[in-house]
Amino acid sequence: MSTITTTIETGTPELTKQESSRLGKLETTIHTGMQTFFEVGAALKEIRDGKLYRAQHDTFDSYCQSRWGFDRTYAHRHIRSVDVRNELLPMGNILPANERQCRPLTKLLDGDQQTAWQTVLERAPENKDGSKQITARLVQEVVAELLKSSGTA
Repeated sequence: MSTITTTIETGTPELTKQESSRLGKLETTIHTGMQTFFEVGAALKEIRDGKLYRAQHDTFDSYCQSRWGFDRTYAHRHIRSVDVRNELLPMGNILPANERQCRPLTKLLDGDQQTAWQTVLERAPENKDGSKQITARLVQEVVAELLKSSGTA
């Protein structure tokens, strides 16, 4: 069992060897996978929830700004996208491909996210190869319709 020590200079707890190693692996995921929104969001979520930034930064927001050059809004969009994508996993193998497709869905409750995504899949035109042409605009339109019909828009 490892213990958490406190640094003399800052008075903040140091990371254990295991936490430091995990932070390095998670940061590698972010660095090499900036295009892979799901992996980036999951890594950011674990860093935030585990406070793995604490040895170098007082807040998750300052960690994101200093280490990656983006603000909390950008980070939290990716984290929320992880939750949306996880909610949609049981629906099959066609999932949002990027954060922009997930963003409108975050305005809905979980069950409504699935309903909206099913509508998106039904409305999305097919490409010549049979894949669906899903756009962020289509997702936004479907979400807006659901919000309007439920009286929450």
